[in-house]
Amino acid sequence: MSLPPERKKRYALLFLLAALNDAIDILEILNPFLELLLDLFTAALITFLLGELDPIVFLVTVLDVVPFVDLAPIWSGYIYYRYYKETQAA
Repeated sequence: MSLPPERKKRYALLFLLAALNDAIDILEILNPFLELLLDLFTAALITFLLGELDPIVFLVTVLDVVPFVDLAPIWSGYIYYRYYKETQAA
């Protein structure tokens, strides 16, 4: 039950992107408006890299905008969920 190498590379990039976004959220480096723009960019990039529009991405984006909820690593959790789901299907 393994993914093809190109899919593994794509998930590695997605994990890196998600971890970077979560770190910026937790450290509160940017102001809330810039964090919102970063979350929207992250959602668009994740959708592009996965190659499909998942409604959960919209939910994660909305949750990540809510104060104090954005302290949880929501994006990393979502990417892990997608990775787990895809490896179980393979």
